[in-house]
Amino acid sequence: MCTQHLAEVGHSIHEIMDKMDSIIKTIPGIGSLNGTMIIGEIGDITGFEKPCQLLAYAGLDPSVYQSGNFTAARTRMSKRGSKLLRYALINAAWQTTLVNQTFKDYYDLKISQGRRITMP
Repeated sequence: MCTQHLAEVGHSIHEIMDKMDSIIKTIPGIGSLNGTMIIGEIGDITGFEKPCQLLAYAGLDPSVYQSGNFTAARTRMSKRGSKLLRYALINAAWQTTLVNQTFKDYYDLKISQGRRITMP
């Protein structure tokens, strides 16, 4: 019964996203489920005046680490925002590297430069 219920919910999500005909599904790596999570967490995107506000809301902005005259050269993402939105965006980015060679090449370049990949 539980599997049937999950299938029904998944089907409902796909139907709703098809009816919405949202432009978000045209972005490589974003399907119905990721799109639903992103739209559900952001709500009305016009509530964010600048992209950096949305970035901070997702917790993907860099944290600031400084003391006196010292400012850290490397920082991590703040992870202060919506965990679900952060997960959906990182998952979409990962999926994009699997289907788009340009993004895959950029990802491989960053890994070769010593960047670490951490999931939220």
